[in-house]
Amino acid sequence: MCFALFPGANALSVEKADRPSESATDAPDGRKKDAEDLVADYEQLRKQVEDLTGALAAASITIDEMTSTNRLSRLVDMERKAFEYDALSVKLRLKDQEIARLTRELKVAREAIAEQAARISLLSIRTNEMSRYVSKLEGEQAPLKEALRLIRLGRYEYYEIKKGDTCESIAAQAAVYGDAKKHVLIRQANRASVEDLDSLVPGEMLVIPRFSVSGRYEL
Repeated sequence: MCFALFPGANALSVEKADRPSESATDAPDGRKKDAEDLVADYEQLRKQVEDLTGALAAASITIDEMTSTNRLSRLVDMERKAFEYDALSVKLRLKDQEIARLTRELKVAREAIAEQAARISLLSIRTNEMSRYVSKLEGEQAPLKEALRLIRLGRYEYYEIKKGDTCESIAAQAAVYGDAKKHVLIRQANRASVEDLDSLVPGEMLVIPRFSVSGRYEL
């Protein structure tokens, strides 16, 4: 920068040097005045250089301070972001652990529900089977109760077993019940006196219960 200012001063010297008539004709007082002008110009230029140098130094300091401030600000911002990132990472890890725990508990709960559903299904099947069995027993119980009631009242007849007879074939005879399904009445009435109702012995006697329908006995 000093180099840029000095050429101006040289130009001033050259301009004054271009006036040979003055330099050649001036008295010593004129040369002294020229020298004083040069010194004044030099001092002015030196002062300008010093001012510019000071301004440059101040600008450099300001730039350094701004740079340092910006760097510090960026550093603080980076540290803050790093802290926030670490905090978020911890939260995410905790969330992942919580999700994993809930997933395990959900799996166990689903397995327990599936096991309970299988048990309920099995119990439902068994309940239906028992219901059908109970209905069957109830269906068989009614005529048996009626047969016992009639036997207690003395409403029965006797039947002599013939070769090839079964409780079903006897019940199916028109003179007996006319319905093979009513063999349960014969079995109920004779189970205490006949050893094996599935293998009837010819010549033995069976008790044939009778019950009234519309005030008449069935034949």
